[in-house]
Amino acid sequence: MDIDAEPIYRVYVNDELFGERKWIWKNAYLEETLQIEAPSGDYRIRHEVIGTGQITVKNIRVDFGNASVNGDVLTINTIL
Repeated sequence: MDIDAEPIYRVYVNDELFGERKWIWKNAYLEETLQIEAPSGDYRIRHEVIGTGQITVKNIRVDFGNASVNGDVLTINTIL
């Protein structure tokens, strides 16, 4: 693969593929949004690069709902 080729990355929640994107921007910031509706529990969020290249993942957060993130683990809480 060409070193200047756009990397492809995948986003997983546990082992379920949630998205696959081709990174076509140079020196750019992109915000990825995942909409997750799931039972209470812990869910690991993982990013995988296909081929060469790398991405940096920062500021994983929950904007809506009763959940929290610690590192790469999303914890969904039961609403009481």
